Amino acid sequence: MTSTELLARVKFVLDETGTGTFWEDSKIYKQLDSGQNTCISRLLAKERELRLQGVPDFRHGSLKVLVKIADITPDPSVNTVSLSTLTDLLDIVSVALYETSSKATLGLEEITLEGLLRLTDNRYVASNYNSTSKKGKIYYTRYQGNLLTSLSAIPSTDYDKVRIGYYAQPSEIASPTNPTLLPETHEAIINYAVSYCLEKDGKTEQALAYFQKADSLISKL
Repeated sequence: MTSTELLARVKFVLDETGTGTFWEDSKIYKQLDSGQNTCISRLLAKERELRLQGVPDFRHGSLKVLVKIADITPDPSVNTVSLSTLTDLLDIVSVALYETSSKATLGLEEITLEGLLRLTDNRYVASNYNSTSKKGKIYYTRYQGNLLTSLSAIPSTDYDKVRIGYYAQPSEIASPTNPTLLPETHEAIINYAVSYCLEKDGKTEQALAYFQKADSLISKL
């Protein structure tokens, strides 16, 4: 659906299709955008849960439209990579060392911060990368705006970039801007938006019912 169609659906549910309506279009668009963001946070939570349950490479299909790729030039003197340039970063999808001229890549494996700290206490892990073969098992975790790795330093002479695949914050839903998420999420977006409007109108029970309906729709994706 377009943003205009989403707006019309919310107005219909709120019975705001006549004259003298209370909700301005711009304010409903704000709630629709909040609805899209809620969809994203719910889908990300589902994805993380499955990954923690032993499916490390699981990626939710409904989020694929949010994926971007960024190449960051690493500082060879440290084992961290700053993510400060990724101002629209929501969550990391993949991390790899990348060599521009040969297009060679070496994927990194995600691990928890606690796991990474345990591994880096082991000197063998810190030296697990082989510069001759340009291979090795390298781990990473995201912490306070940085990407921490199990390396003692990024091997920038072998790989001149760190290639990060990530979910990006979409553009705000507005009159000329359609939702970024796929159509399969649009009913949930509408129901979240209606819930937020009703909540602001003081209709708590109705708001909760629409919020639960939206959650149910997301759970089926």
